Amino acid sequence: MHEQVHAVQLSFERVAAGGVLPTGVEVVNASFALPFCPPSCFNAVWNELYGALACGGWFAGQLFGERDDWAVVRPQSHYSRAETLALLQSVGAGYEVISFEEVEKDGSDGMGGSKHHHVFHVVARKR
Repeated sequence: MHEQVHAVQLSFERVAAGGVLPTGVEVVNASFALPFCPPSCFNAVWNELYGALACGGWFAGQLFGERDDWAVVRPQSHYSRAETLALLQSVGAGYEVISFEEVEKDGSDGMGGSKHHHVFHVVARKR
């Protein structure tokens, strides 16, 4: 039987260096990971994820918006709606955006503190 899921756990810096991700994959699920990528290697990581996907492969993940409370902590890791949509077209032939949901709400962080959330939930297909 063929392996259906291949989980890869690497540092952002290692992914940015290139050559470590499998190629021709059908799905990249980067749920709530990319907002924590160091800005210095974000573009390289973004390009590596795109390169790992087969044509027609799916990307699912989140990016934080510029009105998220954590934007003051890591301002280079937060994007406007326009910047996020442009990012989806910045690699290769770009992505066909299947679902793009912007959520802005007050809630809590992972440790129970209060936090204003501004998140873009993305599902896209590699062209």
